[in-house]
Amino acid sequence: MKKRIIRIIVFIIIVFSLTKIINVLKPSHIVDYKVNNNYKVREYYDKKLKEYDFIITNKKNTYVFSIKENKNKKRMIKEIKTYQEKKVECILPKYKKNIESTIYCTNDGKQISNDYLEKTNPDLYQKVSKAVKKKKKQDNRLTKYKKIKIYQKNILDHENILLWDYKGLYILNQEELKYQKIVNQDFYDNVMFTVVDDLFVLFKNDSVKGINTIYTYRLDKDKKDTIQLNKKINKTSYINGVYNHLIYITDPKDKKEYTLNPKNGKLKEIDNDQTEYYIFINQEKINMSMSDFFMEKQYFHNRMVNQEKKIRKEGKYLYWQEDNKLYKAYQDKEEDKILLLELEGLNDWKVFDDTIILISGESLYTYHENFGLREILISKELNYNYENLYMLWKN
Repeated sequence: MKKRIIRIIVFIIIVFSLTKIINVLKPSHIVDYKVNNNYKVREYYDKKLKEYDFIITNKKNTYVFSIKENKNKKRMIKEIKTYQEKKVECILPKYKKNIESTIYCTNDGKQISNDYLEKTNPDLYQKVSKAVKKKKKQDNRLTKYKKIKIYQKNILDHENILLWDYKGLYILNQEELKYQKIVNQDFYDNVMFTVVDDLFVLFKNDSVKGINTIYTYRLDKDKKDTIQLNKKINKTSYINGVYNHLIYITDPKDKKEYTLNPKNGKLKEIDNDQTEYYIFINQEKINMSMSDFFMEKQYFHNRMVNQEKKIRKEGKYLYWQEDNKLYKAYQDKEEDKILLLELEGLNDWKVFDDTIILISGESLYTYHENFGLREILISKELNYNYENLYMLWKN
């Protein structure tokens, strides 16, 4: 009898241990539940990204948002407070764990960002501002630096704005304004550059004969170098993105895809048989056939998923522009779009993780959902040219 009890106890311990191990290894969960009896919550957790996604609905409105948390606990929302004024409704989710809360709002049934609420309904925003994450205040002090003017303190921590000016590179952050000359002659058309770790890489794409040289600059150590590629690629080539310290490049003329190690200039064809081509979306490798790969330009980030509507996908979200307004929607749920911002004369924009850079007239702006839309710099050249001239680097 005693042995039997011991076996049962051991069995229970094993089952309990296996359950704990499975829960630890489980990459994600999806769970549906109700809060306050009138809110339905669909909760996604992605262990790899350490991120929760929530879709909250009541009889009138839908709210979609994400929070970065490494909890892997189910039914995280325990309470939802509501603020109502005419056509605007805001909710404030309260979580089981010690997680900072913020409001999410709809206007006439359509979700809007807190920044848009503040700009279009400042009185209501003031009423609920105690429940909003404290925004870094806008700094209106304008500094002249070489050929640009800049609101330096409007740049967020650990963010660097990189701006190409045909011969060199502006590296702009909260603490320092730098300019580094890279080449002696102007590079205007089809400018190809990217950042790998802390290395700025510029392709010498000024000859119809093709590309066989790259310029590199260590952003953290002010060190320049010129490297000859081990083979030449066509001028029409473009950068797909960066993955695992390598630059992926497509040569559409020769129907080839390469990886480039920017430290030594070693250019390697991905598949000599030209039967496989790769892209990386959210760190996931996707194999494509030649016909699918060359149907349109393939990018790892800001990937165009709808040419007609100009809808781009970055991470789990879709982004698109309608007139001067920029929208965001979760995955394929375009009907639950979120109005992020409205910017007069919006010409161009790119998404870098959770920050958006926008061009309007001669101004460059950044938008972050926790900090809103803020003007960063003014350059007359942006009135005429902005394609492939700017990006964000986080250190």
